Amino acid sequence: MPTTAGYYYLTTDVTLSSSWSPANGTVLCLNGHTITGPGDAEGAEGAEGGFIKVNPTYTFTLTDCQENEGKIEITNDKTCIYSRGTFNMYGGSIEHTNSATGTGVWVRTDKTFNMYGGKITNNSLCGVCNFGTFHMYGGKITGNSAADKGGGVNNFERFYMSGGSITQNTACYGGGVYNYGTFEMSGGNITRNTANTESGLEKVVIERRNINKKDKNFFICNLPI
Repeated sequence: MPTTAGYYYLTTDVTLSSSWSPANGTVLCLNGHTITGPGDAEGAEGAEGGFIKVNPTYTFTLTDCQENEGKIEITNDKTCIYSRGTFNMYGGSIEHTNSATGTGVWVRTDKTFNMYGGKITNNSLCGVCNFGTFHMYGGKITGNSAADKGGGVNNFERFYMSGGSITQNTACYGGGVYNYGTFEMSGGNITRNTANTESGLEKVVIERRNINKKDKNFFICNLPI
């Protein structure tokens, strides 16, 4: 994997033996290919560690120019994308292998995740764990789970959703979104998520705190078990 900033296109599938930290300003197009490998351990607040690590003050952009998008797939029980900087996602899929558990994207305190497209799926400790600022403009968060709270998104700080979809995620509480911080929704869809206990819209979708649904350009429909 590249060690200097630039625009890169994968020409084949890549298997790594350890985590990768992209240089500041790296833009990576998966080009329909897969990056597979294990994550390394990290310190407090991201104790499960990460596979692709965005360093503090750095920006990393992930995209895919193919209709059949590639993926970043982690093989052990760590976080797939562990961001201490700014992570922009335009394409590709972020997921765990079927034998591994962990979070799809972990956003550290005061850091930023901008999701414009792509998919976060098949992660079993929630799709996105956000301690910073998460802007969801597009893309899909689907097919993730959590044993406790926030199958799709577990939000501790600021989550602004203006597009995209959060669908078919499961958790004990907040199958789609569990919110400890501020959640503003002005667009997009939250549909067909499930919560195993405390049925009802608020518990299936969100924990009722600091929620501002800014206009009517959104749709919520979820299924309690």
